[in-house]
Amino acid sequence: MRSRNLLILGSIIFLTTLIVGQNFVLADTATELREKISNYNEEIDKLDAEIAKYEKQLTTVGAEKQTLQKAINELNVTRQKFSTEIQKTENQISKTNLTIDQLSDEINDKESRITSNKSTISETLRKISFSDDVSTLETLLAYDNISDFWGQISELQEVQASIQESINELEVLKKVLSEKKQDTEEQKKELITFQKNLSYQKQAVDETKKNKDILLTQTANKESNYQALLAERKKTREEFEQLLQDFESQLQYILDPNSIPQQGTAVFSWPFNTSKFNPFAILTQEFGGTAFAKNNPQVYGRPFHNGTDFGLPSGTPLYSTASGTVRGTGNTDVGSCLSYGKWVLVDHENGLTTLYAHLSSVTTQSGQNISTSDIIGYSGNTGYSTGPHLHLTVFARDAVQIKRSDVIFGKTNCGLAQVYLPVASTDAYFDPMSYLPKN
Repeated sequence: MRSRNLLILGSIIFLTTLIVGQNFVLADTATELREKISNYNEEIDKLDAEIAKYEKQLTTVGAEKQTLQKAINELNVTRQKFSTEIQKTENQISKTNLTIDQLSDEINDKESRITSNKSTISETLRKISFSDDVSTLETLLAYDNISDFWGQISELQEVQASIQESINELEVLKKVLSEKKQDTEEQKKELITFQKNLSYQKQAVDETKKNKDILLTQTANKESNYQALLAERKKTREEFEQLLQDFESQLQYILDPNSIPQQGTAVFSWPFNTSKFNPFAILTQEFGGTAFAKNNPQVYGRPFHNGTDFGLPSGTPLYSTASGTVRGTGNTDVGSCLSYGKWVLVDHENGLTTLYAHLSSVTTQSGQNISTSDIIGYSGNTGYSTGPHLHLTVFARDAVQIKRSDVIFGKTNCGLAQVYLPVASTDAYFDPMSYLPKN
């Protein structure tokens, strides 16, 4: 009987030593990972503060009078903001990778402990079970009295129940950790997608440098030359808008009211993160016959504005207002049309189409299916724009077309390059605010 007791005791000691040893190794590794994750969190917080500083600077610069120095300052700050956002996202991805490693280590540890516990139980019960060649009577006679026999059986049952309870707890914990790992891997996928989108921001960084070099070349770093350049661009823009108005006024479209949502129904979500920006505070130009549009009809080629403008720092992530399909993208800056700059046009199942213009970069392509969580581009200052903003237009989907510039303006207005841009009958434009949330 002593040998049996020693066997049971040895098995328990072996199991306890195994678990404690594994926990010691895991704890050491987990501590290192936690420290690294904490360091990344601190760096991300610092970068967030730096990005906020650049955004504040861009807002301040954007409110200044249009001067050459302002334009240069804006390009410099925008480039710094893009670079910092790239660094932040790279840190986020590294942190998430460490989190996944940490969870994987814990899951592997639980699996190892479960296997060891099950093996120990099996081996212990095998050794202490009654052998086929030993009768129950012989086993009973080996004990001094029957109470010792039943006491030993009770102890074994308690040991087995205790170990089984430990296994059950580990199984539950393993399930929880597996779910956490799956969630973290989903987060990693999102970050990798965001990193892919940031590659477009890297292009935007290079673009800002190129634009700065071009600007300095065109103006010879003289304010008088810059103001002359602005005047020329304004004149070209007004000519462009008039030609566009003439073309669209010839388009015929009869709206079926049942083909689109009723105005005043919030079928769209905001195209930017409203926890960071108050859309009503940054609304810089409303839709329709605003006072500015009526008093300056030459600006839009007509006495109304065909969309809504939101003043946003360059590089602000933009999202589709609803799920849909990208009908097309373009860049009017390739020629000299000075209109929408870089733009994205998205068709929605509700019968409406949305246009996002003056982007610094576009992250989608024609034919791509997108949801409201997908970044379609980043706000910017391309095309004819007096400052970084998003121009949002809403069309009746059946009325909007994408036309080549020479079809609209003839062969001279946009220079040698031919670009594409969306056009529609004047009756097919709607106020974006009538389909967006009210608060």
